[in-house]
Amino acid sequence: MVLSSIRASRRSGGDLLAQAEAADAELLQQFPDARFATAVLAELDLDTGVLRYLNAGHPPPLVMREGRIVETLTAGRRMPLGIPDPQAAYGEVTLRPGDRLVLYTDGVTEARDAAGEQFGTRRLAELTERHSATGVPLPEGLRRLAHAVLGHQDGPAADDLTLLLVEWSASAAQRTVPSTSRENPEAG
Repeated sequence: MVLSSIRASRRSGGDLLAQAEAADAELLQQFPDARFATAVLAELDLDTGVLRYLNAGHPPPLVMREGRIVETLTAGRRMPLGIPDPQAAYGEVTLRPGDRLVLYTDGVTEARDAAGEQFGTRRLAELTERHSATGVPLPEGLRRLAHAVLGHQDGPAADDLTLLLVEWSASAAQRTVPSTSRENPEAG
């Protein structure tokens, strides 16, 4: 329901603030008992690298540049979706080609081991940097991060565990689009 309201707003030309407001309205209509959803809404200008975002209750995304976490995106905070926030404003950052975004839910950083120690943002950043340094493809780095969180955690997840890694570069775009050329060994 939240995704549908955001998509409908986006398709009708709504910016990120309008999309969040559409989600607020839908949640309030469906659940007048004040239920909410958390999210990061973002749009990336593929030509300029300008990332505009709203953070509705998630931990702040991390920016990785040249294999190091260089920035924590703390702007653009608003109340979780379903709680109208008239003070909401965009956060904005300009990415450089090759920059990566690390987006995650609090279930990742708050995952606890048997001794009660949280996985934490520092460990997430260090492992992300380590996997980047090995040169593994982004999906493999993401898989390794997910396994590290699950391996750290004692028992079933107490909260949702969501990780997303995004790279802004021409080569990353090329790796995600299937080749249109067909090799024909019989052609001569």
